[in-house]
Amino acid sequence: MKSPEKLSRVVLLCFAGVIAGLGAGCGPQTLETTSVEKLESSLTALREPMVEAERAHFEESLHYLVGEGAVLQQDSQPQHAQLVLDLYKPLAGMTAEGIVAEARRRRLDEVQSAIAELEVLRDAGDVAPELLDVFKLQAARVYKRNRGFLE
Repeated sequence: MKSPEKLSRVVLLCFAGVIAGLGAGCGPQTLETTSVEKLESSLTALREPMVEAERAHFEESLHYLVGEGAVLQQDSQPQHAQLVLDLYKPLAGMTAEGIVAEARRRRLDEVQSAIAELEVLRDAGDVAPELLDVFKLQAARVYKRNRGFLE
């Protein structure tokens, strides 16, 4: 009596293991950066299910993150394979949505830092007129160059 129960549990556990293994292999496609060939095939697999607008947005994100010269197109071999792989390494394991989100995050960080710099300059500009009031301009001369000679 215990034997059939144990057998059914073993079969159930094996079946669950197979299902879990298939589920892990059927997850979302990610970027593989171990070799140029795997990088190209994973980029192709990431691009395949996309419609044209999504693909254009994905390509724009790749251009932003790795640079225009390092974006691999189909049937293209980079001249400096290791350099290209190094550019893609920070994106390893990311999905297409993750790559687009990373590009958005970096752009947002850039914009926020630029805004912070402009605010610092604006605040410094508010102080500058007060400092300039200390100086009094009494006289000035303007020199004009004419054919290399001062007049």
